[in-house]
Amino acid sequence: MEEIKLTASEQERYDVIRSCLDGDITNREASIRLGLKVRQAQNLKRSVEREGKMGVVHKLKGRVSCNATSEGVAKKVVAFFGQKKHRDFGPTFALEKLTNAGIAMATETLRL
Repeated sequence: MEEIKLTASEQERYDVIRSCLDGDITNREASIRLGLKVRQAQNLKRSVEREGKMGVVHKLKGRVSCNATSEGVAKKVVAFFGQKKHRDFGPTFALEKLTNAGIAMATETLRL
């Protein structure tokens, strides 16, 4: 697994959980410092015991979202709007024209 650099907040989380694992502070003190419930702090402890520093990092960090629009589709949409006759289309009308061209997506995705 590739090494992902920890952010400042993740490093702080790791340090607090590490001191909890070392017995310097209790689960309750760790949960108060991190703004979590005691049960969540315990889960973090288990995760850090198993995975080390990566236990405090969200598992999807560094990955592409499942809902992301593929680059190929994005390029087609940009090319579509690059044409002079399509520049002034609103998102709903543009979606109709894109659907006719074989590109399917939600209106809100197109708006973004």
